[in-house]
Amino acid sequence: DTELRLRHTLAVNPKHVQARLLLGRVHLANGKPAEAVGVIESAFASDPSAAREDLVTALLALAGAQSSEDERWRALNRAQRIDPQRAEVREQQAAIYRDWATRAMQAGDYQAALNAYQQLGDEAGMAAARRQMRLHALAARLPGFSRLSSK
Repeated sequence: DTELRLRHTLAVNPKHVQARLLLGRVHLANGKPAEAVGVIESAFASDPSAAREDLVTALLALAGAQSSEDERWRALNRAQRIDPQRAEVREQQAAIYRDWATRAMQAGDYQAALNAYQQLGDEAGMAAARRQMRLHALAARLPGFSRLSSK
């Protein structure tokens, strides 16, 4: 079995970067992204240039396997720090920002929505959040305004 042979190789030579990378790929292929990240991180510590691509790929897989948005965000941030130019990482981070912005707007947390839209560089979203912030501030100052504006 490939995994056993790789583990044996690492038992003999724990610094064998290629064996670590291959073991990480085996873990990914077997649907074990957390294990893959752990193995590949140790290869990355020894040889960042050899392990960078594999580690980002493993972190993307880990992010995709998370049920918690916070855990997905942490994995994506780690990937982004390792490879800031990786489009797939930026796209997944942008999707989370869009979700945050949408939920914040629906909840009436316009400042949080504005912050998320700013991270996205979404001018229309920023304008909508600012407009809602102004309307909310006006409604708070004018009695009866909120009843009129909801019609």
